[in-house]
Amino acid sequence: MRCTVNSNSPRSQGPYSLSPPNHSLARRSPGRWILREQAAKTYRLELKDLDVIDPIERRVNPRGPAPIRKYNEQDVAALSRRLFAAADRVGDTLAVRSGASIVRSRALSTYPGLTRAQLDTIPPISVEPNPYSPNSAPMRYYNVRDIEALRVHMQKLKYEIQG
Repeated sequence: MRCTVNSNSPRSQGPYSLSPPNHSLARRSPGRWILREQAAKTYRLELKDLDVIDPIERRVNPRGPAPIRKYNEQDVAALSRRLFAAADRVGDTLAVRSGASIVRSRALSTYPGLTRAQLDTIPPISVEPNPYSPNSAPMRYYNVRDIEALRVHMQKLKYEIQG
C-alpha cells in the first residue's frame, strides 16, 4: 500500500513547509527552528531581545493569548553572540571597590526600577564564574554606591522627560 501526502496535511504546513505562508516573516533557511521561550532560555536572552529578529512562523496559540513564534536557531545564536560580545566589551574595565558590594541579581531585585541594560552602563568591581551553575553567565559584583547613584540618575531623567 502506497501512502500519499495531501497538500492540506499538517506535514505540508508549519515547520515542514518550504516557505511560510505569511510573507512578512523571515525567510526560512534549511536550518533548525526553535520556539520563542525555548530560545530565550537556551541562549540566555530576554523575550524582548527576540523582537529584533523576525520569526519564521507565527500562529495562534490555542492555550493562551500570545502567538506561538518559531525562530531560525542560527539567527537566535547570532543575536546572542552579538549581545554578549557587546556586554563583554563593556565588562573589560573594572571599577575600584569602595564600600559595600552587591551582586547583579540582588541589585535588580533590590532596585526594581533598574534594568539589565542600565546596569551594563556602569563597570562592575569584579566578575567571577558562577559557582552554582558553571554554564550560566558570570556573577558581577557592583559598588552599592554606584547602583544607588545610577538609580537616582535614572529617576531624575524620568522626571525631566515627564516634565
